[in-house]
Amino acid sequence: VHGMAAGGWLGTLLVVSTIGLRTITMLPPERRGHAAAELINAFSTFALLCVSTLFVTGTIAAWSHLPTISALWKTAYGSALYRKLIFIALTGLVGAYNWRIIRPRLTSPGTVAVLRKSATVEITIGVIVVLLTAILVATSPPDSDDMPMAAQRTTPASVSQPLPA
Repeated sequence: VHGMAAGGWLGTLLVVSTIGLRTITMLPPERRGHAAAELINAFSTFALLCVSTLFVTGTIAAWSHLPTISALWKTAYGSALYRKLIFIALTGLVGAYNWRIIRPRLTSPGTVAVLRKSATVEITIGVIVVLLTAILVATSPPDSDDMPMAAQRTTPASVSQPLPA
């Protein structure tokens, strides 16, 4: 589900920025803003669904693979995940910029070109996230044995077991 949501978001963004916005630039100037607004409004709904799905499934995956929060900076897997999260945050900032700044100004002259550049930046960061994901999936998640004893989660099973004599 996580991979499908990522592909849906990044793939649709690629189509919107390469085909959709290029087609809009072929329209008469007085129709470009309205056409761009319709395209971006349609994409935004789908993008928000994909990003919400990515957030939920990514949080569940991180929670199930990391024994503690400190594993983000104490293990190779956590480090790879942390780097991915940084670039995801950058992608979110570009998306928020598009949504809050560019989208309301789509009827202004030249805004479609700015949107196209911004979408290119978002796609570039998205490709970096995909590359970081490849590194992440090639890295073994940490076992609780990889963490210092003080950082391990205490489970009822480990509390109830008698200590060796």
